[in-house]
Amino acid sequence: MSPCPHIAGRSQLRPGSRTRAVVILVAVMGSVAVALAGARPSAALVGWSAESPGGTLTGDSLAAVEYAGELHVFGASATGGLAHMVRSAAGSWTSQDLDPGAANGSGVAAVVAGAELHVFAQPASGPGLRHIWWGAGAWHTETVDGGQSAGTGLSAVVYFGQVQVFGARAAGPGLRQAVMDPATRQWFFADLDTAGSSGAGVQAQVLWSELHLFGARLGGPGIRHVVYSPGLGRWLTQDLEVGTSDGARASVAFGLGELHVFAPDASGAGLRHAVYSTAAATWIGQSLGSATAAGVDPVAVFLFGEMHVFDAAPAAAGLGHLVYSTSARQWVGQVLDAGASAGSTIAAAAVGARYHVVDTATGGGIRHVYYTSQPSGISITGHGWGHGVGMSQYGAAGWARRGASAQDITLHYYRNTVVGPGPVLDEVRVGLVQDQSRVTGSVAQPSAAVCSGTGAVTWFVGAFSYQQSGGQGSFSGSGGALACATPVWVNYGAPTGDVYVDNAGHHYRHGTLEMSVASNGLARAVMVVFAEAPYSALDVYLYGLGEVPSSWPAAVLQAQVLAGRSYAAEKISRLGQHRSGCDCALTASTSDQAYIGYDKESEAGGWGAYWVGAVRATAGQTINYGGAPIPAYYAHSSGGWTENVENVWGGSPAPYLVGVPDPYDGEGNTYATWTVSMSWAQLQAALNARSATAVGTLYDISMTGGFGVSGRPLYITIVGSSGTKVVRSATFQSALGLKSTLFAWTPY
Repeated sequence: MSPCPHIAGRSQLRPGSRTRAVVILVAVMGSVAVALAGARPSAALVGWSAESPGGTLTGDSLAAVEYAGELHVFGASATGGLAHMVRSAAGSWTSQDLDPGAANGSGVAAVVAGAELHVFAQPASGPGLRHIWWGAGAWHTETVDGGQSAGTGLSAVVYFGQVQVFGARAAGPGLRQAVMDPATRQWFFADLDTAGSSGAGVQAQVLWSELHLFGARLGGPGIRHVVYSPGLGRWLTQDLEVGTSDGARASVAFGLGELHVFAPDASGAGLRHAVYSTAAATWIGQSLGSATAAGVDPVAVFLFGEMHVFDAAPAAAGLGHLVYSTSARQWVGQVLDAGASAGSTIAAAAVGARYHVVDTATGGGIRHVYYTSQPSGISITGHGWGHGVGMSQYGAAGWARRGASAQDITLHYYRNTVVGPGPVLDEVRVGLVQDQSRVTGSVAQPSAAVCSGTGAVTWFVGAFSYQQSGGQGSFSGSGGALACATPVWVNYGAPTGDVYVDNAGHHYRHGTLEMSVASNGLARAVMVVFAEAPYSALDVYLYGLGEVPSSWPAAVLQAQVLAGRSYAAEKISRLGQHRSGCDCALTASTSDQAYIGYDKESEAGGWGAYWVGAVRATAGQTINYGGAPIPAYYAHSSGGWTENVENVWGGSPAPYLVGVPDPYDGEGNTYATWTVSMSWAQLQAALNARSATAVGTLYDISMTGGFGVSGRPLYITIVGSSGTKVVRSATFQSALGLKSTLFAWTPY
């Protein structure tokens, strides 16, 4: 991605396009109460330790980052250049000076991109950007953007796979953007907001697929907010906290669905706190006072479900610590490491066993303050049920109750599509049973089983069972016995007869049941659904789709039919009718679509006919993009906002599977909000039960990599004794058995 052009913005800019948070944090963080230590502190206020690690770091400029399970600290060296200190997982420190004579260690920033560790500082020779990175087992250096970037006030992030560095311009007001593609090592540069930002103290944060920058305003106290919107393809700007905050020393953190900015109060009386309220769709500011934090240079982090702010203690040397206690619903304060930490230059990172704060020591060098306790467990609150991509079934029902048509509903959830003719198929193969030693069932009336390749041999029975034996299939029943090679087709007197398969638990009609032995020696059963003029096999297959109650409004039933038909048509077109593993086009489970056969159309009270009517009312129609059916994913409920497909499963964006508001998703929905609590030991056991999330002794979990348009975390970082793993939130969801990926957690 090349640098994005700057344009003038608008007031009250909203971070992200969403309006519903995972948790409405401002409802509980609106209190400005600060309780000093001794007033029943949160569990997060215990378990702190401190040490002086030595080394050559002066503490004048610090950056801390986790890399390969270790704490890495960078800053100005007492001997000149850039000092680098590493704290191992065992707690030992090592120190070295990097790039002597070339980097001066001023305004240092560090970021991890893939397997590489990148550090940025000002060149010793003057303006520009000095880049030092660790990759392929060695340190590398270069100077870029000479004379254009001031190399001061730097902040670095990874955004859409690219390393992006922001700081002051060398030539005057505004921000300087430097973008590097790690794959090609090519750099791109741009000037941003030269008429609104002073260039001092920029802080970068990736959130909701957007890139947010906070720093000092040009022309007076306040915070300048510059945000890149990928949806609009441009930068937008606004002023926050005008006259009340010193934006040159702001710190930003995201937690519980809200964006928070902390900065010294412009009056010198402690800290200001600006939070973007998704409920009010605006920024709200408050003063946190000066009881614990003096307002020198705050650093904010969101850890274990609580917001932590570190700053200089107001009365004496020490590290002021404010934490928002979600249990007490107030800010709780304390002074850490009194007399040893100066609180003047602070960096923080989460590594291994807990939080790590690096500060300037009162006697010179640095001070390391770290938190070693573990919570006893976590409480996870989430919204919706399912992956959140495409149509929400409960949301669609809400739209239907308000008069929306089936086409209105599908075009809302599947943007840039049209409803039109789909493919006509003679048959659809549905996998009912896979990998079983025995398939059993019964027929409703005398029927025939015909052996593959024999044609002339038939056997009439009133009940049947099938069991594989030595690669052959055999039936036994009241009519005698017959051995024949698989597959075996069970014909059951269509159109009025039906077959019941015990393994699947449903009755089936409209085709034939095919049973065979797979290459692994286990049995499987496939329902081969045939076309019934004038209806395609896709329509007849949909008679048995058990995805939504047939008593729901006709419009939502028809929308579900359109989605189900499109999903099936696209998958058959892409993968065919004989997928490996099941020898089918679609499985009968929710791994594809919930197919319950004749039990759906024969529902008591005539509701089944109501569903079949919805199928026939939309016969042959699919949801199309570019003239072909789309993979029309859908789920039980979204939690209030659906998600971009690439943010859930990766891959490329799809213009028809983008996140959209889902305002009626919670109506009558038991899973609109849900809560799961588990002990730390239970959490560790659940994660270690799967190789993708196993890390041994569990130290920490955190949301990383930004958030989707719905507020879903994109990635979860899991830290343990055997290493660090970064997994998609869907992988984390699956390991813990959660209903959705729209969640947040609170420790206890």
